[in-house]
Amino acid sequence: MAPIRVFRWLVVVGTVVLAACAHVAPRRGAAPPGSVATPTAKPVVPAAPPRVQSCAAASVQASADPRTARWVAQALQEHAAFGGQQLDGDGRMTKAGIQEAETDALADGSGPAWRRVLAYWQALDPGKPRDMRGAGGGIQRLAPLLAALDGAGDGADPALSALNDGQRRAIRTAIQRSALVDNPWSAAFVSYLARSADMADEQFAYSDAHHVYVAQAFDASRDERAGIPSDAAFRACDIARTTPRPGDMVCQTRGSGAELYRFAAVEAALAERGAGGAFPMHCDLVVAVDLQGGHTDTIGGNVLQSVTRRRMALEAGPPATIARRYFHADAPAGCAEDPGACGAPFMSFQPWTVLLQVRR
Repeated sequence: MAPIRVFRWLVVVGTVVLAACAHVAPRRGAAPPGSVATPTAKPVVPAAPPRVQSCAAASVQASADPRTARWVAQALQEHAAFGGQQLDGDGRMTKAGIQEAETDALADGSGPAWRRVLAYWQALDPGKPRDMRGAGGGIQRLAPLLAALDGAGDGADPALSALNDGQRRAIRTAIQRSALVDNPWSAAFVSYLARSADMADEQFAYSDAHHVYVAQAFDASRDERAGIPSDAAFRACDIARTTPRPGDMVCQTRGSGAELYRFAAVEAALAERGAGGAFPMHCDLVVAVDLQGGHTDTIGGNVLQSVTRRRMALEAGPPATIARRYFHADAPAGCAEDPGACGAPFMSFQPWTVLLQVRR
């Protein structure tokens, strides 16, 4: 082949190859020619769903929910701020803390105790508490009282106009402190801890009544047995059959008869009543479990008018449940009315019935 023809043939082949290279399809996910590349969004990793387990099986595993550590840490912080009030394993106070209505600063220097209790309420609802006890024990609404103090509303009293600003602040403080003393705040404390752990509303039934979130836990347990998904953070377990873990809650009925001293009776009563109506209960948060030492520690709000840490012994097990001597169920006759007469552990001898177990 003549040299000129060979050269022309090479030029044609080279042009075809270059054209082919210019039209190679872009890589998957790459920006097309002439466009501006944008960062690829990172895939969203969904939160781990609650584990469907029996109470006994879950009790031997540490909770994998990061919120558990957060709300245990917050409870310990609140307990320290209130001066570290303590009940020993016999239900006796071994250290007194700062009381709910005191004006002295908390141990962390954050302000008076009553304002911290007010913060518990307002984390639940900025308008709470709404009531206080008036003369003769009658219920008085706070809003009209405060409005009258400010010279507004239908209840305004002309005599209040003579008060100066300092006097008004003092009376307002006295009214708010009285309301805090008059209203049990233990459930508001638990709701405050749950809020600090970033629990969503569908995961924790925020309320100033313990039985509302206890009923939610019973619903979650029934859903688990039926294979129905639930976002609830807790399941309800029989406290007499379940080893506690940090992050769980232990709950008792209050002001009720012997028929509500057992888990099954509380479950049936809540199922019948639902979340509405009065159903006095109290719950403490488990903050430590020492299986070798044979005890567990809990923290509760409004226990002896403070944030109190309570130690209770555990059975040798398995399961290493809270010791039966703390329960009203199966106690000797008359023991509930006079714990000291039968050697019961005083302030920790209660109708403990339900353990709320973290589901994750």
